[in-house]
Amino acid sequence: MPKFTIYKTDSPDDVAAFLALFEPNGEPSIHPRLVIDENEWDLWLAEANGELVGGALCCEMVDEAGDGWGGEDNLIVGAPFRRQGLARQLMAVVESY
Repeated sequence: MPKFTIYKTDSPDDVAAFLALFEPNGEPSIHPRLVIDENEWDLWLAEANGELVGGALCCEMVDEAGDGWGGEDNLIVGAPFRRQGLARQLMAVVESY
């Protein structure tokens, strides 16, 4: 099992790399693009051996009463790296933030 490095970023190059993970892994990228375009957000990326393999995009969620809280909005793990605990690690980092 590879060792994953998870880090928070707002670099435009990192955002583009995160969005590029969706289509090749059978997931549409329209929703994360809308979140990035329309909200304040936080992004964590995961690397293994210097390769971007996953990420979690978070933004404030608002309920019907207008009350807000932080929430994970989009999570992606590249197909070759699934079932190795990376999504769980990403969620743990996001939840602790």
